[in-house]
Amino acid sequence: MVAASCNHQDLSCIKEAALNPILLDVLERDIKLMMGSEIKMKQIYARKLKHIQNLISADFVITKKDLKNRGLKIYEYKRDSKGVYAKFLCRGYHHEFSMLGVLIKSEVELRLAAYLTLDLKDDKTEI
Repeated sequence: MVAASCNHQDLSCIKEAALNPILLDVLERDIKLMMGSEIKMKQIYARKLKHIQNLISADFVITKKDLKNRGLKIYEYKRDSKGVYAKFLCRGYHHEFSMLGVLIKSEVELRLAAYLTLDLKDDKTEI
């Protein structure tokens, strides 16, 4: 008999839990860089980024509750220059999750754009 596997929603929840700390770290780094820069309105930009960090943190709390409600538990989490790797339990069965750095970068960009309510397909806002 085949063990019960995780469904798409379970894996999405694991992915969310793996990416949230990365999003928070990216924003923290950008805030520090911005505050040390010569940008004229750095306080305003930094406050917006801090606000987004707070939204991500609140979403992370929801994600953690969702993990628990789904019977998911991440018991090992590693990040390095190549990507992210996690081992987790899904209703009593061991599974692994990994994402390469290139995919992480893309996902982080998409998520940050969503928090900033930016449409990345809108070529009118290109730099």
